[in-house]
Amino acid sequence: MRKLLSLLALLCITMLVQAQSWTAPATNTFGSGQDPASETVVYASLTTNVGVAANFTIGAFVDGTCRASATAQSYQGNTFFTLRVFGSAADQNKSITFKAYDGTSGLEYDLTTTVMYDGESHAQPSQPLVLTLNGAAEIDIEDIEVGVGETVNIMDYVTVSPQGAALPTNYKFEIDADDAALATISGSQLTGVTTGSGVFAMMLDNSNNGQGGNVINARILAECLFTVVQHATAINIVNNSLEVKITANGPDMAYFNQNFPNCYEVLPETSTDEVKFEIGNTEIVQYTPNGWHISGPGTTTITPYIEKADGTRLTPANNATITLTVKQMVTAIELAQSEMTVNVGDDEALLRRINSWVTVQPQNASTPAVTWTSSAPAVVEVVNSGQSFIVKAAGQAVLTVAATDGSGVSEQLLVVVEDPTTTATFAENPLVISTESQLSVDAPLDITQQIIANITFDGGADSYRYGSITVSGDAVAGNASISRNDGITGEFFAVGAGTSTVTVTLQYPDYGSETLDTPNNQTTVPMATATYTFDVQVLVQVAVTGMKVSFAQAGDGKGGTLTLEPIPADATIDQSNVAVSVTNNRVANYPAWTPTFQYVQTSNGTLQYSMTAAMPDDYTLTVMVNGQAVPLYDVDGQTPLTAVSVPDAIEFDQGWQWRSNPFGQLFPDSLENIFQGNNLYEVRTQRDLLINDPAWGYFGSIMSNGTPIAQATCFKVKMTTKPGKPSVIYGTLFNNGDISIAPGWTWIGNPFFYDRQISHAFATAGASIPSGTFIVSKTNGSAEWNGTAWEGDLEVLPHHQGFLMFNPGTTAFTLRYATEYAAFAPLDEKGTNSGNGGNGAPRRINKLWQYDASQFMNNMTMVAQLPEGVDDENYSIGAFVDDECRGEGKLINGKAFITVHTDGGEMVSLKLYNKTTGELISINETFRTQGQGRLGSLKAPLKLHADISTATKIEQLNGGDTNNVIYNLNGQRLSKTQRGVNIVNGQKVLVK
Repeated sequence: MRKLLSLLALLCITMLVQAQSWTAPATNTFGSGQDPASETVVYASLTTNVGVAANFTIGAFVDGTCRASATAQSYQGNTFFTLRVFGSAADQNKSITFKAYDGTSGLEYDLTTTVMYDGESHAQPSQPLVLTLNGAAEIDIEDIEVGVGETVNIMDYVTVSPQGAALPTNYKFEIDADDAALATISGSQLTGVTTGSGVFAMMLDNSNNGQGGNVINARILAECLFTVVQHATAINIVNNSLEVKITANGPDMAYFNQNFPNCYEVLPETSTDEVKFEIGNTEIVQYTPNGWHISGPGTTTITPYIEKADGTRLTPANNATITLTVKQMVTAIELAQSEMTVNVGDDEALLRRINSWVTVQPQNASTPAVTWTSSAPAVVEVVNSGQSFIVKAAGQAVLTVAATDGSGVSEQLLVVVEDPTTTATFAENPLVISTESQLSVDAPLDITQQIIANITFDGGADSYRYGSITVSGDAVAGNASISRNDGITGEFFAVGAGTSTVTVTLQYPDYGSETLDTPNNQTTVPMATATYTFDVQVLVQVAVTGMKVSFAQAGDGKGGTLTLEPIPADATIDQSNVAVSVTNNRVANYPAWTPTFQYVQTSNGTLQYSMTAAMPDDYTLTVMVNGQAVPLYDVDGQTPLTAVSVPDAIEFDQGWQWRSNPFGQLFPDSLENIFQGNNLYEVRTQRDLLINDPAWGYFGSIMSNGTPIAQATCFKVKMTTKPGKPSVIYGTLFNNGDISIAPGWTWIGNPFFYDRQISHAFATAGASIPSGTFIVSKTNGSAEWNGTAWEGDLEVLPHHQGFLMFNPGTTAFTLRYATEYAAFAPLDEKGTNSGNGGNGAPRRINKLWQYDASQFMNNMTMVAQLPEGVDDENYSIGAFVDDECRGEGKLINGKAFITVHTDGGEMVSLKLYNKTTGELISINETFRTQGQGRLGSLKAPLKLHADISTATKIEQLNGGDTNNVIYNLNGQRLSKTQRGVNIVNGQKVLVK
């Protein structure tokens, strides 16, 4: 190795460097009116061992093009870089890579960290994305030897300090002018041209880094001496197969030594490179300075090769090798015994003993495999030439084992098969014994005959030797013995309530586990044991003195499963004699809100009921057993229970949602329970913010001001992941509330327990609401006050969801909510209990329109006049950005109420779907989204136009199938016609 110049020395030399000029394209380079510019922001810091971070410039690149560059900023002693990476929609989800340029040394480096171009902000100034540059402090290049016409990678000879450090990217290799005829360099590839020695250098190269200037003085980073020599150019395999036999006198080395050199040749013949050999298996053959030595039988490969100076090898083309096969023949097959005894079905034991008894001599025979045959396949069947055996029936069979290498060596084994085993079966399991007597060890109940009568032996008395019957558990005591002549002898007693296990143990000779005493040639046969068990359940009637109560909330939060466990635990329960009821003074006057119970099952001595509770609350519970109220306790069996709590389950989905607060006032100290920590990304109310900062946790004006989220207001929330369901008991009922609706937008909510029809949600007199006031939901459409009623596709306010209301006037008006109870049942005539806490899943008017609203914080609503000839009954309408569906609308009285999910700045097109003919019709007009806003109104709807003649059959869009395409009148595609009116290939057909 020669270290002619180090990078440390380079950094100490004064250099004239023009500042790097990575210039990101201007914002308007990306997109036009159809595709506006976008940006992704990255906050980064630089950790480096080569220079000072403050002297660096960081560049951000997409598809190899610089999109942003930044110099260092400092704040409170911290250095960071702010990179605004501009792009367009085409860059979405691409990788942003980074480079670092040291303005002091002129060196440029690639950084390994990447982020995604997604329009979001990555990291924060206080906790920036850490970019690490472990640069080379020293660069060394080892001397290189290369053959004429050979090419080596110079980088294989480059070493850096510290180990693993990164090289700068702006370098190149140049050969000294006096040595240019010896070799050529292309990139980092050095190719030998003619023999001789020379020098080349690693140079600082600023031609392609866009810095617009030159580094002068001390341009050499490192130098290297190279030598060009003549090496062997090829090794050819002439004969790729060589076979040697081992005889009684040993391996035939004379044949090997004579024929092995004839298997390969080296070109050119004048090459003096040393030929070495790589042996696949050195336990078969070895190569030493004293020559070749064969140790044993087997097959191995031998590869001749020449080691090059660069550490690589010259090997035969196409990875060719010489295969050496050394063979050893079988001389004898030995059996440990000539006879064995096994039981019927003892297949594995027979195979195991045969494998252990058979020895092939010599042990290193090349083909030690043997094959087996049976003289009596009905007794012992040989499977796969002895890979396995089937012991079928009692009797004898002679098994013959023979070598498979053609030596003709064989041996015989006599196998005697016996069938001594049996099984125990039981008439009942568990065996139930019921008594009303109090049992104890001193007052037992004799159940000997019940135990014996429950056991049957399969196979007869002569089929087993002997055995025993034992009992475990506190309910039954006793034992018995089993013999061939006397049967079962013993006694059993029930001594208490509960369950005991009876174990029947049978013993018989196990020939599969025999042992061989080789010196004395004696066989020892152990006894095998088979056990069979059944349970005995002793029931003693015990009175109920109380109940343990537990409640598991249902997924929809409107009830759950009530479990009653008797006290004492062994008490006998008859569900028909148990009555469950609850009371709640707050719902006493509203029968529709009274909880109900339905018996589900009796399991493990407990009773389970399905409880439906219309209102989340605490309910006083009463349990009657045989007409008498029994004391109730918590699951510990000691703490008295006064009520069952039925909380409300509030579910949050991943992504953006508009929610309302059902908890009374939601204070900052309760947010952690509701949003469950790091599942939350951001919360926005109309006045305050909250962000889940990784350094400071829940942070923002909601926390610092201590401002509660009011019960009847809306907040927008983005969840990074879908958390569980926080369970909450309402502190107070929401009976009514007034909200001032100022001109412009006001964020309101649905504070009720259930979905509420919009006409029933507000108690404000119609005259106080200005005509043209409209309300917008996240996923369920919008509605406008026409002076006397609400009109639009938002007919129901889903519970726990938030809404935005727009006052078009110049003065505020008061909006009053109806009471929660009033005269309404939990579900009014158009309400539907969404059950999951109102997580805002999009309503689907037509299955044709599929979209994901959770990706967008806002939406835009539209009120439009339908084109001429389009009616409400036979059409539906969808909104698209490019080919992506972003929402749908509902057609009411000739108008289209459309919700478009977007955060603004996108072009929207509309399509009509004819449910009768299955056709799609494009609307002529297009619209630019504007974030949260509205286009059109009841009095001045947008005018839509369409050329009906350009309608396209929906089946053509889905694959071009025009043969018997069938729809019903609701626009659903059918696999075959059905009775009534069908649309077949665009024509109405009546099927009877």
